Amino acid sequence: MYSHVSSNDQTENLDFVNSASWLLWSTIAPLWGTYSAYGKDGSTPWIEIQTDAGPIRLNGVDWAYHKGAAPTDNATTRFLQVSATAYISVSRDDSVDSVFSHTHQTSFDNVYGNGTRPALDGILWQHPINIISQVSKQRVDGTRFGDVITLNNQGSEAYSNNGKDTVHGGLGDDKIAGGNGGDTLFGSGGQDHIDGGNGRDTIYGGDDDDEIHGDAGNDVAYGGDGQDTIFGETGKDKLYGGEDDDRVFGSADRDKIYGGGGQDKIYGDDGNDKLFGDADNDEVYGGRGRDKIIGGLGQDKLYGDAGPDTIFGEDDNDRLYGSGGDDRLYGGIGQDFINGDNGKDSLFGGADNDDLNGLAGKDKLVGGVGQDDLDGGSGKDRLKGGADNDRLDGGSESDVLSGGGGSNQFVFSTGLSAKNIDRITDFKVGFDSLELSHKVFGALPVGALPESEFHKGAKAQTSDQHVIYDAKQGLLVYDQNGSAKGGDQVFARLDKNLDLGHSDFLVI
Repeated sequence: MYSHVSSNDQTENLDFVNSASWLLWSTIAPLWGTYSAYGKDGSTPWIEIQTDAGPIRLNGVDWAYHKGAAPTDNATTRFLQVSATAYISVSRDDSVDSVFSHTHQTSFDNVYGNGTRPALDGILWQHPINIISQVSKQRVDGTRFGDVITLNNQGSEAYSNNGKDTVHGGLGDDKIAGGNGGDTLFGSGGQDHIDGGNGRDTIYGGDDDDEIHGDAGNDVAYGGDGQDTIFGETGKDKLYGGEDDDRVFGSADRDKIYGGGGQDKIYGDDGNDKLFGDADNDEVYGGRGRDKIIGGLGQDKLYGDAGPDTIFGEDDNDRLYGSGGDDRLYGGIGQDFINGDNGKDSLFGGADNDDLNGLAGKDKLVGGVGQDDLDGGSGKDRLKGGADNDRLDGGSESDVLSGGGGSNQFVFSTGLSAKNIDRITDFKVGFDSLELSHKVFGALPVGALPESEFHKGAKAQTSDQHVIYDAKQGLLVYDQNGSAKGGDQVFARLDKNLDLGHSDFLVI
């Protein structure tokens, strides 16, 4: 079918010549307008159709006039800019003919299907072409070569096929699929849905809230402005959320994900990933694998999950969770909360007042600068307060505690046993304090330890003496029975021969 749009009535000849190197299905039938005449000019057949713009004569084609209603089932629409080096192959087994629209660009649009077969069986091109959509809400199909597809501003669909294609989405809500080649896809304006397909694709979401799928291959995807959702899927992908609050998902390969501006949620999934929250308050989930997670600016929540992860909170007040695996967690600047969870973890508070919790496993906790709170949890842990006034609680099992600079508090809050004896390496009499939980040391009154409750020597001398410091061995003993037989248990080892007194203790 041929249609023409013009501002004035005229008769126009459209010549199909061999030098154009393209073929048209041999049957022409008017689907609207008025059939006017047909005939031959010498050996050249022609058909003339009366339209609102005037009579249109098609020269150099075989024709057959058909009466009756036009088919009603719409088939796939293909928009093409035809050049002299291109040709079109249409199977005679297809249900309808090709339809041509003669506007500023030649395009295949308004194609009618009849039955289950597509209107166009296939389009084969000798060279890459430009494909331009001029109709609202239409579908555009590329070729097996490297095409350039430009959609209109009303929202359309583009399928780039097998070549290394470039697709520009326009300002509407577009649906773009990359096909099998290494494509470059631009969503531009509108809320676009972009699928890279197979191959190493580069995808730009553009403005507004987009959904991007890298699909197979090692892809690069940029969300741009708007609240975007990006899926790397199969392959080693690089994903950039861009501005605003984005959700970015890696896959089972080694992905690199950058949140950009906005409060982003990043999911590394399986594989050894590198995840960057960048600016603002982000949530980052490493997934299984050996991940590296960097929070960047903002108050971030960073989760390592299974595998030996390395997590950096960097600036502001962050929350770091190692989860499973032997993790290394660095709070950086700001008042950070750090949980090691399972595994042999290393926790570093960095600057400011931090809260470090080793939880399960044999952990290492270092407070750094600031007034830090360190809790080893279960396992044989090593705690080091660093500079300033710190609070150290080894938790259950036998731990090693080093206060460092400042006036430090050494806390004993778990049940006493021969397997839960902590070593304090640098207790400073008159500066540091020993805090005993009343729930564990039940015979002691809450508050400052009375002088009558303390004894410096090998064992208690009265029934009221429940805390004993054996200076010769450097042992701290709790004796719930006082001078009566039994009830004594060593709970800490200090340096020998310290000038330790009752004023160094506080019951909490």
